[in-house]
Amino acid sequence: RSVAFRFLDPTEKIGEKDLPPKPGEFKNSVIIQAIDTLKILIYKNFNSGQLAFLNPKGWGFKEEEIYTDSLHNFNWNLLQDTAIINSLVCRKANCTWRGRNYVAWYAPSIPISNGPWKFGGLPGLIVEVYDTDGVSYWKMNRLTYSDVTLPDFPTKFGGDFESFKQKFRQNFLKRKTVIESKNNSDDPSC
Repeated sequence: RSVAFRFLDPTEKIGEKDLPPKPGEFKNSVIIQAIDTLKILIYKNFNSGQLAFLNPKGWGFKEEEIYTDSLHNFNWNLLQDTAIINSLVCRKANCTWRGRNYVAWYAPSIPISNGPWKFGGLPGLIVEVYDTDGVSYWKMNRLTYSDVTLPDFPTKFGGDFESFKQKFRQNFLKRKTVIESKNNSDDPSC
């Protein structure tokens, strides 16, 4: 069972997304999301309850690697607020996840417990989600149907989310040191 999200191309407005599959219909057991132009892939396997993400080269990494993470480990508070988003009656939910406060609007009429990026776990498709500091924002701009076959869930991983954070931090601090160094500003490893 799966849903695919097509994220921004350079001509689209920030925050607008496409959600291809038919409401309530799943094609495979994997979700893949290409995030913006960074080509970060998110895989979600609902049958096994796993999530995996491809970390691209750059971002302090020399190689692309796939890391695992928990699938939909959000502790949502379901609220009574309602809103109409793209002709859908939506309900509001909020949670704190990994140090940020998030607000999500979901459509109970589309019984898919999923959303953009790593989000999901609500009783309907998440059509808008953002953090209260304005750092992250996703909003569906239309719902379309697709028969695209999604690739299989990965089987080889570079580690879990904690190992990803540790490696990212090490690479970031190394680059920060090089950038701040007056003597090594020509360091080719930067």
